[in-house]
Amino acid sequence: MPLDPADFGGSLNALIMGTGGHSVVDFMRAGEFMSILFLVVSLGLLNLLY
Repeated sequence: MPLDPADFGGSLNALIMGTGGHSVVDFMRAGEFMSILFLVVSLGLLNLLY
């Protein structure tokens, strides 16, 4: 069963994937970096506040 771009977001992701030739792995790679950045910033703020 192939991965459907609509499973990973809205119509904008499907449009970018179709015209830009991106794959699901490209979105996962970008999301991995953003998740790590969010974790570091969140832990830093929690350390400062509490």
